[in-house]
Amino acid sequence: MWDVSRRAGWLDANSPWRVRGPHYLENRKKIQSPPSVLDLRAVQIFSSIPRAACVENVCSQPFSWLGMQRQRAKVESLPHFTLCIQLVLPEKRGRFRSFCFFWTEPEMDDCKSSASIALYEAFKSGSDDFRLSRLKILPLIVDGNPILKRLVGNRPSVIGSKLKCTYYPGPDFLEVVVDISSCKFARSAASLALRLSESLVVDLAFVIEAQELHELPERVLSAIRLIHVGRHDGVPWSSLEHRNLDRSCSRTSCPNSEKNTLYIEDLRDGLQSSSGSTRSPHRTASTDEISIIFQKLRRAFSVLRDVRNLLSD
Repeated sequence: MWDVSRRAGWLDANSPWRVRGPHYLENRKKIQSPPSVLDLRAVQIFSSIPRAACVENVCSQPFSWLGMQRQRAKVESLPHFTLCIQLVLPEKRGRFRSFCFFWTEPEMDDCKSSASIALYEAFKSGSDDFRLSRLKILPLIVDGNPILKRLVGNRPSVIGSKLKCTYYPGPDFLEVVVDISSCKFARSAASLALRLSESLVVDLAFVIEAQELHELPERVLSAIRLIHVGRHDGVPWSSLEHRNLDRSCSRTSCPNSEKNTLYIEDLRDGLQSSSGSTRSPHRTASTDEISIIFQKLRRAFSVLRDVRNLLSD
C-alpha cells in the first residue's frame, strides 16, 4: 500500500509494462518493455477552464513549461524536441481541467536503428490519420479504490479510436490534445477518478502501436506516475493572466515557494524523505463516502461496463 501521507506530485513510472513482442503478429505474445524512449521533464495542471478558452496548443503559450524554457534560453525554438500530451477532463459547471505532460528526447545516437525509434520518428512526421491509429494509452491504478482498479485494469487502448485528438506540430515540439469529454463512457470514468484522485496513485504509459513486422517489438514511448494529485492541485485558469510569466524553474533549481502553482511537484529527488514539506496529508474517504460511491457505481454499472470495453485492446 502506498503511503497516503506523501505529498502530491509525480514520478517516473517504472511499472512492468507489457508490449508487443518481436513475433507478436505470429504468436500474440507480449514482452516487458525496456525503459521508455523519452525523458519526463515537467507536469502542469490548469483548472476551471471555460469551454471558450480551452487550452489547446499550450506549447506555444508563454506560461507553459516549454514556453518558459524558451524565455529562459532567449530563443524562439529549443534544440531538444518535446512531446507534450495534454488530457482535457470535464469539471463541474461546464469547466475543464487540463493535465499537461512534457517529455524530451534523450541522446539517441546509439539507438537510431531500433524499430521503436523509427516508429517514433514516423509518428512525429506522419499525418494525423497515422497518429490517430497508432497512439495507445496503458493505464494502471497502482494504489486506490479496488473497484476502480478492477474497472480500469491495465489493457492498452488506441486513443484516437474512441476520443477526439488534436495534434499541434511545431519546430521544437509535437502536442497531442486528448478530449476526454468527447466520449460519454470515458467522461464517466474520468469524473469518478477525479473524485477519488487524492487517494489514487496512477501510472500512465503511452505506446506507438506496431502493426507491421519491421515495427516490432514495441517499446513504451513515455510514462508518468501521478501521486495523490487532487482537485485543488494546479493553477486556476483565471489567475494565469496575473502571474509573472518571466519566472521559470527546473526540477533541481526551483525553490519551493515557486513550485506551488505553475508546476506539480517532481518527487524524484525527495522520494525517501518528506522533510521540508509544508503540504498537509491528504484526507482519506470516510465509510459513508465510500458507501455512497459504491451505490452510484451499482446504479451506473452498465455505463462502467462500456468503459471497460473502451479500454480493451
